Amino acid sequence: MSRDVILYRLFRNRRVIIFGAVPPIMMVYLASLITGQSHPVLLTLAIMIPALHAIRYPNMVIETLNVSLTAAICLALAAMNPSQMGIADLLFRTFWLLVMAIVVFMVLNFVTPIWQSAGPKRKSTLRAISTSKLDSETLRKAITDYPGRQDARVTCGKADANGIFDVETRVLFEAPNFGACDLDDEDDEDLDEHERAMQHDLSEGFIRSHTKAMVYESSAHVHEVFHIDGTTEEVIATRHEFQTLKSGGTRVIYQESGAKLPLAMRMSLWLTDYVADHLTDEIDRAEGRRPRANRAFPSRQLIMDIAGALLPRLGGDGLKRPDGDAF
Repeated sequence: MSRDVILYRLFRNRRVIIFGAVPPIMMVYLASLITGQSHPVLLTLAIMIPALHAIRYPNMVIETLNVSLTAAICLALAAMNPSQMGIADLLFRTFWLLVMAIVVFMVLNFVTPIWQSAGPKRKSTLRAISTSKLDSETLRKAITDYPGRQDARVTCGKADANGIFDVETRVLFEAPNFGACDLDDEDDEDLDEHERAMQHDLSEGFIRSHTKAMVYESSAHVHEVFHIDGTTEEVIATRHEFQTLKSGGTRVIYQESGAKLPLAMRMSLWLTDYVADHLTDEIDRAEGRRPRANRAFPSRQLIMDIAGALLPRLGGDGLKRPDGDAF
């Protein structure tokens, strides 16, 4: 990971890091008040643990918050330990704290999807501003959706008589590696054509998403597109405004509106500065810069890395897909 990427993730995920550091800091502070002892090392860990997760797994804000809550519980218990302990007692307590941390983290990862999608859904509007060294026309063709656009991440089909065209977006994703666990056989007879295609895409490192789209307005200064989700038929409007700078280059104002999202999802997008990261990735690719945006790298999860490390050790040959008559 380059220095530019680390600095970018620290800045772009600044809200995630601050929000994630609050629970463990508060818990360690409260434990310090109870015991009457200061714990500078534990306070440092309370900041570092969420920050390191946000840097290593920048697209997993909910998981970062799970790590934060896990750290809050475990660090508070560590702060309650007696100040004078032998080496054997210290190692024993540390081992069980680590075991408890893994258990709490796993439980939280099963619980959070429930509240993440809970609550009433409301329309959201997200906005970001950035600049580019490219002129507005070149930039408009590189970062907006229109019939015939084709690059490494986006493919737009031809427009029909009503001006509607297909948009395929390829989202980078790192498939979990479970070692000897044979769970991704593309030739498995139980998989239908769609599942085989998904397995193939995962093996190639991406996931495809498909929408219908229609250009609502397009000029030298504004490009607005309506995207229609093929499953929910929800309409999301994306709008780019281009302003030529006197010093050269272009200022871009990007806005997404219309998506109906629950509170937790809207909060996640705000914490990760989602639209600003999206715009940064588009402009970086248009200018031919080295990738730095969170969106430019495959999504990874700590829980999948833990599973990848533990599952092959459960048996000599790992887990195998059961035979058709196993159940």
